Amino acid sequence: MKICWDNLEKMRYSKKTGMWYNGSGGGYIERDSCRKCGNPFLSRENGSDFCCIKCSRSGEYNGMYGKTHTEEVRNILKGNFKKAQKTIKEKYGVNNISQLEGIKKKKGQFIVNKENIRRELLEDDYELLGLSGSNKYADMKVKCYNGHIFSIKWTYYKAGHRCVECFYQRLRDNGIQDTSGFLLYKRLVEQETTKSYRKFKKIINPSNLERGRGMYHLDHKFSMAEGFKQDIDPKIIGSYINLEMLEESKNCSKAGSCSITKEELMNEYFREIRTV
Repeated sequence: MKICWDNLEKMRYSKKTGMWYNGSGGGYIERDSCRKCGNPFLSRENGSDFCCIKCSRSGEYNGMYGKTHTEEVRNILKGNFKKAQKTIKEKYGVNNISQLEGIKKKKGQFIVNKENIRRELLEDDYELLGLSGSNKYADMKVKCYNGHIFSIKWTYYKAGHRCVECFYQRLRDNGIQDTSGFLLYKRLVEQETTKSYRKFKKIINPSNLERGRGMYHLDHKFSMAEGFKQDIDPKIIGSYINLEMLEESKNCSKAGSCSITKEELMNEYFREIRTV
């Protein structure tokens, strides 16, 4: 069976009726479409119900998920898996071989244990008080350099999250009392920053410097804190005019200070942004 389309671009699919509509005014007509994604067939010589291999092998349409195996066979397979998992647990003390430290070392993965975590935390002058778990979602009980005790998962700490109390205290020391208002402002600025970096990456980071811990940071020349205090539009603070690449050490030492004045930022923004 083969179906040829004369005006494919004019056809519209109705999810409500499950039929194809002739956009030129011919009403609903019968056309075959893929059972999985609903896209029309350009050709269907083999009588398939699917337009591509991806659709035919996905989910409920995949024979391995129901049509090939009976309920009895599926239960046997599940039982075999649980039995194998139990054996691994009894022999190695883990649910999966890949959780073993020797395997992680071969793969070059970071081993989550008290010794390694304590060493990582000491770089930030943090103290590890307790650790529960052996993977990236392990729960840590941590004491910061100001004496605040808090709990955090290793994966969040690795992503850059730190003591919340210290963060709020820095805001108050910087003259920001409305912390909830600043967090909303910060979120808006970050959204604009992400859009600006994607669109103007060649201008902001022409050398394609690698971002991350121990490398380079995307810095706001006029800081978000000052932008909030002086009620500057988040679009201006997050624009490519206000973004630059800085080494981690320089960005951390800069803290909440600004490398340009408000007048320089506004003049540059209204001169350059209007021409883009």
